[in-house]
Amino acid sequence: MKIILSLTLLILGFSNFAFSQDDEKESSLISVNICQPSLTEAGRQSSFRFNYVYRIITGKTGSVKDVKEVLDHKKFQHLMDDKDVIPCIEKWKLKPSETYILTISVGTTGEENSLNISSKTVKIKFIL
Repeated sequence: MKIILSLTLLILGFSNFAFSQDDEKESSLISVNICQPSLTEAGRQSSFRFNYVYRIITGKTGSVKDVKEVLDHKKFQHLMDDKDVIPCIEKWKLKPSETYILTISVGTTGEENSLNISSKTVKIKFIL
């Protein structure tokens, strides 16, 4: 069952989201904190757009077992502080035994900042 969810987060301090997904074969809870890099002072004064891309693997219980950076983002370290992103992702609970791609689109130009989580069975988009 594919789920496409688009949310606009309007309330400051809203930092997590959970929903249950009912399927003919199973029911599972997905719980995520909104994880995003923060702008540095140089980042606030620059015009840029960048995608952070991570691969996430969940274990049998749905807890995050492994998070790997897919796209190197070192050239943007002076613009963005991302030290809290992976520890935040590691707290997520997703569908068990799946591989996900997480894309965090951030910057000061272009489209809205967003967080996209996708796998074979789940697609979630948060507008930040």
